[in-house]
Amino acid sequence: KKGYSYAEISKLIRVSKSSASLWGKNVQLTAKALLRINQRREIGKVNSAKVLSQRRLVRQETAKIGAEKILKNFKKNREILFIICAMTYFCEGNKEDNSLQFTNSDPRLVRNFVELLRQTLPIDESKFRACLHLHDYHDEKDQLQFWSKITKIPLSQFVKSYRKPHTGIRTKEGYQGCIAIRYHDTAVHRLLIATAEGFMKNLGP
Repeated sequence: KKGYSYAEISKLIRVSKSSASLWGKNVQLTAKALLRINQRREIGKVNSAKVLSQRRLVRQETAKIGAEKILKNFKKNREILFIICAMTYFCEGNKEDNSLQFTNSDPRLVRNFVELLRQTLPIDESKFRACLHLHDYHDEKDQLQFWSKITKIPLSQFVKSYRKPHTGIRTKEGYQGCIAIRYHDTAVHRLLIATAEGFMKNLGP
């Protein structure tokens, strides 16, 4: 009646929480008692969120340390980098025909794919084309500048942007749109797919 929770009651009188709940289920609570219970519930939510956040940070830091150890011992060479490039393309690129097209919205992934391609193959820069997929809330000029800087593909090699329909209900904060990068060389496309498939076959069951 004073607004104590079952968890508090079970601790104070040293009974199980289920017993406290059973004994108190028919107690009529006053507005004051309900207010206290609700206030403590909100405090509990905040404290619980803090604990979960702290645990998440610890897990993230543990993962980061583990990753740093792996990357410290990582021996880079052209073959390994090309396999990474091929697997990245196999995950996010066009596999249906002989047209190399890599589409993604993550600037880090896009930058890494294009740079790996340049580092591992004799690339003809003039064969690159890029098309942006933008919502109506995007400033096309700003996004062109952004993605040109990320990919190091000149603005002159960007084709007309595609405007996605937007409901206006939600705007993604920090979302830079999506980019489709094409490279007009079927031999490169075939080599990427064949390398990814061969790599998976060699490691497969």
